Amino acid sequence: MPEPYPELELSEPVDLCDLRGNLNPAAVGWARQPLQRCNLRGHWLRKKKWNYWAVVSPTHLFSITLSDVDYMALPFMYLLDFNTKAFAEKTLLAPFGAGCHLPDGVEEDVLYENPVMPITMRHNAQGVQLQVLAGLAGKGHLFGRVDLGAPGADH
Repeated sequence: MPEPYPELELSEPVDLCDLRGNLNPAAVGWARQPLQRCNLRGHWLRKKKWNYWAVVSPTHLFSITLSDVDYMALPFMYLLDFNTKAFAEKTLLAPFGAGCHLPDGVEEDVLYENPVMPITMRHNAQGVQLQVLAGLAGKGHLFGRVDLGAPGADH
């Protein structure tokens, strides 16, 4: 039987990439909390960063995503009402990531600054607040805000 590949436990913050933009071998492993800094650089048109959330309740599914694929930012949101089957979605294309701010740290604030569909994903002591305002063609506007509690936090 082959030997299992040993995964090292990371115990301190580490950059995901080296100065040339290649994988930092010291960043390979697992951690009990977010420790890798997503410092992607170099390799034009090959980097992809995103922050995706899907929140499900007994009545709704709400999803919000901000992605940057180096030459284009792709913010999108959707909302599904399980009872009525009403579905609303909005996707934008932002050339060269205009207005998109995806930081290196997992627990840092994520922003998409655009008057058509501003998105914020803000971290605080209680958890994360997701917020989006989207104009829907012929259907008015959709404002979504969800406050998610951090695991173990007193709510």
